Amino acid sequence: VKVFRAAPSDDPDGPRAIQFLNQLRTQKRLSHPNILPVIDFGNSSWGNYGPFLILPKCACSLREIMKGRDFMPLSLACEILLPMASAIDYAHKMGVLHGDIKPENVLVGEDASKIYLADFGVAKYFPVLERVSSTMEVLGQAGSSAYMSPEQIEDGVQTPKSDTYSLAVLAFELLTGFFPFDVSVTPFRQMRSEEHTSELQSLRH
Repeated sequence: VKVFRAAPSDDPDGPRAIQFLNQLRTQKRLSHPNILPVIDFGNSSWGNYGPFLILPKCACSLREIMKGRDFMPLSLACEILLPMASAIDYAHKMGVLHGDIKPENVLVGEDASKIYLADFGVAKYFPVLERVSSTMEVLGQAGSSAYMSPEQIEDGVQTPKSDTYSLAVLAFELLTGFFPFDVSVTPFRQMRSEEHTSELQSLRH
């Protein structure tokens, strides 16, 4: 059971909250072997908490698998990236964007051979405002902003290309053990940096 700390807006019955629930209904209809299915959901759980989701139990996230590794062999990386790409392509054809592709949202089922992409569309309603700190860098982790496309960070716009960009960043990280740019700087400076402009553009193709 996944419980959100708050509703997508101050009014749990407001238009933004209703839009979020409609998004969940759309996700519930997604049927793909590599998309974590939504079993059930509700508008509010208890107290001041917001919506909740009931999802299948999984063993771990990709982030946990990545810990202690410098990089992944190509064969293992492909076993993760190809199912993700298939799930993203299917979702886009169904008119659904993910918007927050990162290792924490890639889950391994209780059957270790099953790879699932989870949390479709959540970032649009529960944006992560974060500053990548030196502590996070030491832990070998970075937040959502490290995987966000320039248009998401600068304008808050999500498109199918944004998901493709995020998947490319994750693929680079899996295969090399590094990000294609310096995550220790703030996201705004990162996207504005002339030094990284060509790298960012290349990831889009």
